[in-house]
Amino acid sequence: MDQVYFVFNQFILNFKNYLGDKKAQCFQVLPQSNDEISNSNNSNAIADPSSQVSMTKKQRHELQKSLHEIARDCERQVLHHSGLDISKDLESFDVTLKNEDDDEQWIHTLACGKDPQKPKLVLVHGFAASSLSYYKMLMPLSQKYEVYAIDLPGMGLSSKPEWNFQGPEPVINFFVDSIEQWRTKMNIEKFTLVGHSLGGYISGNYALAHPDRLDKVVLLSSAGVTKQTDEDIRRHMETSPLHYKLWFKVFDYIWTNQLTFNKLYSETKILPAELIMRQYMKMLKLPSEEYESWSQYMDKMLKLPESGEKAVFNMLQFPRCNAFLPLEQLFPGRLKVPVHFCYGGQLDWMCSDGAKKLIQNKQVEGTYTQFDHFDHQFTFFNPQETAQYILNL
Repeated sequence: MDQVYFVFNQFILNFKNYLGDKKAQCFQVLPQSNDEISNSNNSNAIADPSSQVSMTKKQRHELQKSLHEIARDCERQVLHHSGLDISKDLESFDVTLKNEDDDEQWIHTLACGKDPQKPKLVLVHGFAASSLSYYKMLMPLSQKYEVYAIDLPGMGLSSKPEWNFQGPEPVINFFVDSIEQWRTKMNIEKFTLVGHSLGGYISGNYALAHPDRLDKVVLLSSAGVTKQTDEDIRRHMETSPLHYKLWFKVFDYIWTNQLTFNKLYSETKILPAELIMRQYMKMLKLPSEEYESWSQYMDKMLKLPESGEKAVFNMLQFPRCNAFLPLEQLFPGRLKVPVHFCYGGQLDWMCSDGAKKLIQNKQVEGTYTQFDHFDHQFTFFNPQETAQYILNL
């Protein structure tokens, strides 16, 4: 759900009048010493297994399992609002993957619309999100498809391996190989793959690696498509409004220090956890009956150890989330399945230029669609229209 963007954008909007043009420089107070961060007495802090040097792999695994079980209870509460009968229409389970280090790794999965006669549909969420990003789309999509929504490895309720990757290619291969392992375990021969935001970028790379397994790939407000030069980025930053420039300053610090949302929420004093959660819940604009379920779910998710969330620093560049290896560069002459790009209007902060060029120049087979009233959060704020768009393809 790309919570980082929305929380900090809302935070900056709320405080920009207080800061003013000159006081924008006060964001240099953000960096803290390592001692300050490590000695934080934040009451929301929770033990991070990856930071426990003396902890054995077995102990780390057991701690993860216990934290995940608490979060699963919260997930079930949110799914009560999906429109599905979770006791009979929806399954929640883990699919175990092979691992070179013999650590138990798994991909958390939601499934609905089970019918061997239906085509298969797999949903991949974006950065700092989970399969629940699609919770309001599961019911309409399941009328046509056998639907699977997965938590990417290292995110959501999937296992949290220690993150030691360097560079974009090993990370891309990790996600692509994990999805392929999951597909094999699930005995799915062919399917339609849908990815939102960072999940779109990962889905695009899966389509390059395993075209024989796909009917089509659908990229919703996908990150990492457009190839951008340093001049493009400089011009964008110079012409951005003040609150976006403040946002860039915050994210420059976050990107440089590779701070995940989990770490910001539970371990640092950059922003109080209560403020982060309050702004996030305000952004969601949920009906009162859903507010508490989501609040509890997000609190538990953000207290889980960081892992796959760090992938964004390996694959994408600051400040516009342009990829080190953009799909605009990778797709021509190599993509062997239809690709359907869909973006929002002016409020969609993902750059769609590369997608438009690929379709207009007929470098790929597929379509480009734009919904001017959409922002970046298709799956959350426009679930019915987004589901109908997918159903009509």
